[in-house]
Amino acid sequence: MPGLPLFAARPDRVLFGTDWPFAPEIAVAFFTGEYERSPGLDTGSHHAIDRNHAHALFPRLS
Repeated sequence: MPGLPLFAARPDRVLFGTDWPFAPEIAVAFFTGEYERSPGLDTGSHHAIDRNHAHALFPRLS
């Protein structure tokens, strides 16, 4: 996860999502935990990825 901002060409287009119910619950829990503990993302980045970016990309669904 630390490399995510460098990997994403448009960081404002990065959204959080899971593959649940198609991925096993243990896999979703593992990767969600990795994301939440990522040292490369501060609280503001998490909030943007979790919510704000989606609102900006899909305003009619907000």
